[in-house]
Amino acid sequence: MTARTALLTALVCAAVSCTGGSTGGGGDATLKGRITEQPGTQSQALRAPGDTFAGEGTLSEATTVKLNSVGSDGKLTVVAEAKVAAEGSYSLQVPAGQKKLVLQAFDASGKVVGSGIVEATAAVGQTSAAMPIDSETSVEAEVFVDMVAQGVAVADANAIDLRARIDTATAVAVKQTVIGGGDAKARVHALAEAIAAAERTQVKAYAQAGVQTSQAALFDAELSAAQALDVALDAKTDAAEAYATFFGKLDAVAEAAGANAKQRAEAESSASVSFRATVKARLSADPVADAALRIAAALEARASSAAVEAILSAGSASTEVQNQAVAAGVKLRADLKASAGASATAQAWASYAATVSGSADVSGSALGNYLEVTAATKIAAQAAVDATVNASAALDAALNTAISASVKATGAIDFDALATAVVDSYAAYRTSVEAQSSAMVAFTTRAQPAIDVLVVSQGSFRVGGQ
Repeated sequence: MTARTALLTALVCAAVSCTGGSTGGGGDATLKGRITEQPGTQSQALRAPGDTFAGEGTLSEATTVKLNSVGSDGKLTVVAEAKVAAEGSYSLQVPAGQKKLVLQAFDASGKVVGSGIVEATAAVGQTSAAMPIDSETSVEAEVFVDMVAQGVAVADANAIDLRARIDTATAVAVKQTVIGGGDAKARVHALAEAIAAAERTQVKAYAQAGVQTSQAALFDAELSAAQALDVALDAKTDAAEAYATFFGKLDAVAEAAGANAKQRAEAESSASVSFRATVKARLSADPVADAALRIAAALEARASSAAVEAILSAGSASTEVQNQAVAAGVKLRADLKASAGASATAQAWASYAATVSGSADVSGSALGNYLEVTAATKIAAQAAVDATVNASAALDAALNTAISASVKATGAIDFDALATAVVDSYAAYRTSVEAQSSAMVAFTTRAQPAIDVLVVSQGSFRVGGQ
């Protein structure tokens, strides 16, 4: 997502009122935004048939924007329409207080050339900014509509979580598919299934941890964060900074719902398994699958490393130990960004786990340094680490069984069955690791934080990257 900057370098100006009337029926709120272009060599004349994913040439092609409500069957109904100004800006009068809408840009012939999700319109008499339309927003919008069309209730389709799970690389891969004559719609459908599976699993993981929420409740609580992100990107604020703020606010929402950092990490790990398993089953070896797996790994890395750091901080770890954990997280994210494939991604995670908990040798790891292991206490600590490594292997086996039963290359996916099986597998893993607490009594008050670090560090990125 931080790569979105590359998609926002088109020559456009700040949003201004555009000419042309609105068919929004004299709506009582205003939505302003702009259309952008993906930098590249593709000219307007080379837009492939079926390419609805914005990009090079979109600014000159787009003549009209239409705001649509999304029906329970995924069908779009126009609620407002306006002309696009020459520099790409537009302004619509829209119904106030509406949520989860889709904005589409059309060329003069009536073909869709780009789109985006509008999380909510403003209150009566107020103005809101839409996310600048680019390839990424276009893929997000089409995935959202596909989720609803395949039976996910609009209320349960968290469009904000969806935006977090699709990044620039994934969008570019989808667009390149259609440019190359491939079936982009099949890729959109696979991403929709994967995100539906991830969102269902995340909620079940929270419930298993005692956090009662829903994707509808999370969407409402996350709405202000998403709207602030829209405003920041519309104003051309640094994308990396805007997304860092956005994710920080999402963490605060989950915290307010009762999910601490460890529970958030476990929920994201569970969701990531369902997401990655679905993508791999539906797309196999495919550039879209590769990009999607990378963003899933990045989201999980963010949650897991934050949880480890929070656990050590709350457990009164020394500054040196906390810095060691932070450095490990920074390296993990850098390694994932540079990884060239699944093997490199899995190795990045293995390296992170070894740095944090030691794996084969607890000495020198962040965990070993936190416990201040000596020759006398190392045996107990290493036994706990070894037991956790074995538990993670059992977790992989359980997850593989769950995935094989629920996710096939074709046919409908039972999202509830998959989510339940994944969450139950993680619960059994966590129970096995926590059983090691009795062997850690010598470490007194540091025993439980150590167990928590093991649960997170060894339970992250299971199955999908291996």
